[in-house]
Amino acid sequence: MYEGFNYPDGNLANSSGGSGWLSNAGWGSFPRGNGIHTGIGGSSAMVVEAQTLNAPINYALQRSGRQLNSTTGYNWAFREFAPENRIDMDAGDTVYFSYLFSMRNISTGAGSYCEIIFINADRTELFRLGVGNRSLVPTISAPDNTAWVSGTRLIEPQVSYLLVGRIIPGPTNDVISIQLYSEFESIAGEPEVWELEVERDIRFSLIDRIGLVSGGLESGIDHTSIYDELRFGTSFEAVTGVSGSAETPMWAGYPWLNDNADVQTGNFLGLLNVAAQPWVWSYAVTNWMYANEDYMFEEGAWIYLTQPAQ
Repeated sequence: MYEGFNYPDGNLANSSGGSGWLSNAGWGSFPRGNGIHTGIGGSSAMVVEAQTLNAPINYALQRSGRQLNSTTGYNWAFREFAPENRIDMDAGDTVYFSYLFSMRNISTGAGSYCEIIFINADRTELFRLGVGNRSLVPTISAPDNTAWVSGTRLIEPQVSYLLVGRIIPGPTNDVISIQLYSEFESIAGEPEVWELEVERDIRFSLIDRIGLVSGGLESGIDHTSIYDELRFGTSFEAVTGVSGSAETPMWAGYPWLNDNADVQTGNFLGLLNVAAQPWVWSYAVTNWMYANEDYMFEEGAWIYLTQPAQ
């Protein structure tokens, strides 16, 4: 399933290209109607332009050369899947998806949004993911935008990112995972440990459409969010063009969460950054620690803290 926004310049409303979508039903308002929902005053829009976002260095899929710009305001647009592409969260197959995005500015005041949301066939929202908060990090969130899990990577304005997602329906809990790659990174293959992952019971649901939710409401800020190259497929390679699996770096038996070398050790030492090991940064203590991984044991460890500045 594919959407490259390969349309003439102008408003996205009712555009119906790409492949794998419900026949004769383009992008519209929710649940499906004429036009795109716009922000306060109805002055904002989602428009197609003849530009394209930068992709990760080895992103290997053909691109349309056009992108979707969601301007200032709070905007959303929805599109329905063809029946054969609906995602059965009770007994369906694993689904992968990806899209490029960029945010022109990011507000910590009223918040900035660049998300994709997944809708059940009964027209209720199941979950959303992307950037949809004031903390400038990616999240996988509940319908009310309460984060189920948040990342540590700070999203930088005017930098392009590829978000790759995976949905694994299960007999009890369903697993939702995402991995981000900036335009300056390479994709090494499907990660062994994904950047963000959460288990939730979304059984007995049938995802039959998605929505793009973007923009922001803080005055005086250009909240333009940009989407490009939206894909769904049955493998990591199908949505990135990169085959194989990536070996996840480890520290003291704990996997890196991302290329920034963040490591979650749970009740042991909490969230750390180990890029400068054996000196590691503790997010909880907000201080440097000397923690040589050769001396990390199940029974405990010797760790030295730096003296805080007086």
